[in-house]
Amino acid sequence: MNSLFANQFHSLEVIVIDDCSTDSTDSILDDYEARYGNLVRLQQIQNSGVACARNRGLERATGEYIVFIDADDYVASNMLSKLEATAKLNPIDLLVYSYAKVDEKGDVVEGIREVNEGTYD
Repeated sequence: MNSLFANQFHSLEVIVIDDCSTDSTDSILDDYEARYGNLVRLQQIQNSGVACARNRGLERATGEYIVFIDADDYVASNMLSKLEATAKLNPIDLLVYSYAKVDEKGDVVEGIREVNEGTYD
């Protein structure tokens, strides 16, 4: 969440789906909500999996663009603005971007996966 909120993005709406966590997620979200305010919190009735959680988030989303970020993901501080700029330059419905798998120290475990550039119909 720290890396997500570090993005300098003008209209960020963060929808968090708590899929029946049993840790301190609730108090962590209280802290983010107090600091940033633009957090929408949804609670799953039962542990329903990632597809159900994402669909529930899509039902509540109001933004022009949607980005799925999992709880164990870290994002670059310019990711959202770069994705938006790319989407605005190209009439596309889906934008796929590269990623790297890193360990707890931030060291790359697997090389960056590059996505071939091109246009899609």
